[in-house]
Amino acid sequence: MPEETKQPNHGDAEKAAKARQRYNYLLNEATKELNDWTGDDEAVEIHLFQMFSEIFKRHGKDEGDALFIVGTKSTTPALCTVSSAPVKPGSFHGYLRC
Repeated sequence: MPEETKQPNHGDAEKAAKARQRYNYLLNEATKELNDWTGDDEAVEIHLFQMFSEIFKRHGKDEGDALFIVGTKSTTPALCTVSSAPVKPGSFHGYLRC
């Protein structure tokens, strides 16, 4: 008896593509709304993998101290020097794992 061969289910691929489109739409609309609060009117491109890429990185005590000492004149840069590059908030999490 010949074995039955499974044919790829194109419906699953279509569902996955539609889910991805819905996710992208919701993310773009959310960032556009948040950006609107700051006076701009465009969606902001977010790279979640890059943003959280250093979550599991270990940090030493000196680096941790440097991360958590904030709000002073020596640690708050002038607005014109602030980078517009994507942020990586996971660096705090990495320090807490030490």
